[in-house]
Amino acid sequence: MAQLNSALIANRHTEPKLVRLDAIDRRLLSDLVKDARTPNNLLASRAGVAPSTSLTRIRRLEEEGVIKGYHADLDLGLLGMSVHALLQLRVQVHARPRMLAVARQLRAEPNVLGVFLIAGDRDLVVHVVCESTDDLKNFINEKIGTNLDIASSNTNLVFEEL
Repeated sequence: MAQLNSALIANRHTEPKLVRLDAIDRRLLSDLVKDARTPNNLLASRAGVAPSTSLTRIRRLEEEGVIKGYHADLDLGLLGMSVHALLQLRVQVHARPRMLAVARQLRAEPNVLGVFLIAGDRDLVVHVVCESTDDLKNFINEKIGTNLDIASSNTNLVFEEL
């Protein structure tokens, strides 16, 4: 087993409760993943159930946390946000008990698309999007370089998302 970077992560013993899905649930989820705006009557028709059954199942999947939300898929390049980077961060030893708080603090930044806790020689990967490399440099200097909980960082520019 890979060594975990954080005692906080290593001490998590709660197993997630698995949700059982049948073929109808899987079909509804598959269709929603393709297009979350698909009308319920069409979802029901494709799954071979009544619209009320489809709606009940979708609500159950939402309540159980299988469906966490519905999101718009934006073309950030058309909005002027064309520079993507993955920042690999090592958290200071003294800050390891607060690693989730450090991650959440970074996630709250408007330029951050995602934060991942990882195993290996780094603790976090932060997906950042900016208008320019100058904006990326400023983000790193102001949000990473001044953060006393961050020991070191490594920046990887993303050329293309497939």
